[in-house]
Amino acid sequence: MDIIKEEAMKKLNASELLTRKPVGIKFLFTKEDYEACTAEPAKAKMAYCVMVKIASMGVSLKTDIEMCSCGGGTRALGLEEPSERYYTGCEAYSFGLYRDLAVAKQEVNSLTFCRHHTYGLLIQPLEVYEVYDPDVVILFSDSFGTMRLIQGYTYHYGPQSNFKMTGNQALCSECTAYPYEMNSMNISMFCSGTRYLAGWDNSEIGIGMPYGIFTG
Repeated sequence: MDIIKEEAMKKLNASELLTRKPVGIKFLFTKEDYEACTAEPAKAKMAYCVMVKIASMGVSLKTDIEMCSCGGGTRALGLEEPSERYYTGCEAYSFGLYRDLAVAKQEVNSLTFCRHHTYGLLIQPLEVYEVYDPDVVILFSDSFGTMRLIQGYTYHYGPQSNFKMTGNQALCSECTAYPYEMNSMNISMFCSGTRYLAGWDNSEIGIGMPYGIFTG
């Protein structure tokens, strides 16, 4: 663990603001990157958000598209290109989450997706990163802890006035793709999908940020 990350982790642990272990996300852009990564591959197909939950409990893993069971996550993280049906809003509308097709298409157009192609992802507790630096850090807290983290962000960088929250695609888009693409902190109230699949506590909030902001 490098000195800057070690100091950041010490401060975070001393604050007692977190509800579980911070998770680091590393994009593995090529098959060679994926194969060179020594973490164990996921042993069963599951949603990206479930993998993040597992990592928050101390487990390291890597995944490619074959082991990801949620299309929302694979699209948001650059593992696959969205289909034409997705861009029309028809797929989102079919889930019953939006009043009409126009609202569904507006939501589809507003979601933040990674603009790069990703072969795979390394998902593990932040504390065990040694060979790599993660690209994104995801923290977990309650409303009080999130307030304190936002105050810390504002102290260093000024107000973050562009939080993006829709209650959908929480871990993949709001906590990973958006912080990476916008190089800024974002918060997420999670979504019904991840709350059902991963079983987060009702009071938990997700906070995603680029690694450079976490260590900065």
